[in-house]
Amino acid sequence: MGKSYQYIFWGIVFVFIDINMGPLDIMPDIIGYFLIINGLSKLYHLTENRGFFIAKSAGVILTVFSIFNLLVRFSGGLEHAPIVGMAVGVIVQMIQLVMVFYIYEGTITSLAHEDHHLTVRMKSGQKLFAYLYLITAFITPFMLNIEDTYAGGIMIMCMIANVCAVLSWAANMHRAHKFYQEKGV
Repeated sequence: MGKSYQYIFWGIVFVFIDINMGPLDIMPDIIGYFLIINGLSKLYHLTENRGFFIAKSAGVILTVFSIFNLLVRFSGGLEHAPIVGMAVGVIVQMIQLVMVFYIYEGTITSLAHEDHHLTVRMKSGQKLFAYLYLITAFITPFMLNIEDTYAGGIMIMCMIANVCAVLSWAANMHRAHKFYQEKGV
């Protein structure tokens, strides 16, 4: 199981670190989502935990979207349609929330009889991720109605909140990887 969490960890790195050279994404989201799906598939086959199956399904949707997004980026992007771009961004954020929530749910269920301290950390991480993602997804559509000087500051705070949520998730997946690696599972 430790290797599965390692796949998820590296998938997070690929998805949430964007290094671009013009229109070329050096670390494409597609690779990250494939790594996450691979880890989730292995976890589901080992545990038959419904949470991992739901998370994998959300990961497949995000993979399809990232392929679509790559094609849109090469054809000029959504720069001339900010409302559409923002709506798509919020939808993707909600699908990511579902995926991460159920990765945590599967992990919490798997750890229920293993390690109380790690289970508590996972529950806290799940709540943190859900709250921060829901708040930023709620705020984002209102950015079009706010004066530009304030909108920029609010957007930066939302980005910081999302980065904190993702870093917490990555750290927790690394903890799960270490836990199962030490157990030899």
